[in-house]
Amino acid sequence: DTVEFGGFVPPAGTTAEIDAVTTAVIGQVMFDTDRKGQVRFTGASNYENIGGLSSSAVIQVNAGASSAENGSALAAAYAKAKTLTPNGSALSTTNRAVLAVGCGVYSLASELLVDADFVDIIGLSNNTRGDADAVKYSVRVEGSTVNVTAADVYVNGLHVSTSLYCGDNKPLQVFIGCLGASSSFRTKAGTGTTAGTFIGCRGGVNCFGCAETASGTFTDCLSGQGGFGGFNLTTAGVASGTFTRCTVVGSNGFASSGTASGTFIDCEATGQGGFAGANTSFISGTASGVFIRCRATGGDAFGGFNGTASGTFRNCEAAAGLGGSYAPSGTVTGEWSYCTMTTGTFPAVTGAGKMRMCLEEATMTEVNQG
Repeated sequence: DTVEFGGFVPPAGTTAEIDAVTTAVIGQVMFDTDRKGQVRFTGASNYENIGGLSSSAVIQVNAGASSAENGSALAAAYAKAKTLTPNGSALSTTNRAVLAVGCGVYSLASELLVDADFVDIIGLSNNTRGDADAVKYSVRVEGSTVNVTAADVYVNGLHVSTSLYCGDNKPLQVFIGCLGASSSFRTKAGTGTTAGTFIGCRGGVNCFGCAETASGTFTDCLSGQGGFGGFNLTTAGVASGTFTRCTVVGSNGFASSGTASGTFIDCEATGQGGFAGANTSFISGTASGVFIRCRATGGDAFGGFNGTASGTFRNCEAAAGLGGSYAPSGTVTGEWSYCTMTTGTFPAVTGAGKMRMCLEEATMTEVNQG
C-alpha cells in the first residue's frame, strides 16, 4: 500500500481483477473501481464488501461492470444482509437490517427469494411512485423473478422486469414505488391472499391479487386487466381491502364476476366488468362494498347486468356496456346518491334499495327511487 496525505491508499482493481486474486492476506483491503467501494479479504480468494453505506445494519450493493455480475452481487448481498446483527442485537421488528441497492441493472441467474423477516430492501433511486417515467433512473432487476415471502419486510423502489411476487396473507409486507410485470403483487401460486400495503406501485396484467383475495391496502397503484382481485379468464377473485386512487387499465378488474366488498375511493376501471361487474365471459358478481367517486368507463360494472348491487355508491359513474351496470337483471338493494350513468339508464331498485339525485346523462334525467 502507498501513503498519500497521511493515510493509506489501498490497491485498486476492477471487480474481475479482484475476483481473480487467490493469494491475498486476510484483512487486505482493495478498492473496486467498478463498484466504487472497498472490499476486505477474509481468505486468500474470498472477500466482503466494506465500502459505502455498509455497516452492522446495512449492506450496500452497487452496479458494476455488467448486469450479470450485478445480479450475482445482489443475490450475495441479500444473503449477507440476512446474517447481520444490527447494533449488536438479533434482527427484530424494531432492529432491522437493510439491503441498499444502488441504481443500475441487475440480471438474476435464478429467482431471488426474499424470505427473511426484518431485512428490508431499499433501491437508492429518486423514484417512490413506481411510474414509468422514473424507471430509467432507478433500480432494475431482470433475468428472473423476485419472490417476497417474508412476513415482515419493506421493499422500496425495486423495479422488476419479470414478476415481483408477494407472500400469502402477509399483512406486514410493504411495497412502495415498486414495479413488476404480469402477475406481480400477488402470490406466486396465484391462489392465496394479498394482504400487504402497496403504495405507488405499478404492474402488468393480472396483478394485485388477481384471482385471489385482495384484502390489503392499495394506494395510487395501477394494474393491467384483471387487477385488484380481478378475473384472470378462468377464476374470479375477491376485493375486500381498501383501494384509493387505483386504476385498472383494461377489463376484468376490481373483483370482476367476484365479490367487491371493500372500500373503493377515487378508483377507475377502464374496461368491461369493473367492480364485481360482468367479466368477458358475461358472468356478473356482487358489489357489496363502499364505492366513493369511482368510475367504470367500460360498462357492465358494479354487479354487472345480472349480479348483485347491494353496496353504497356515492358520486360514482358508469356506462351501460353490453347489458348494463348496477345489476339491472339482478339484485338492486344498495344505496346510490349523486351517481351518473353516462350511457343507458339506472335499473329499478328492489327491496330496501334507494337512489337519490342520480343522473342519466344521455337524457339529463334525474332519478330518485325507493
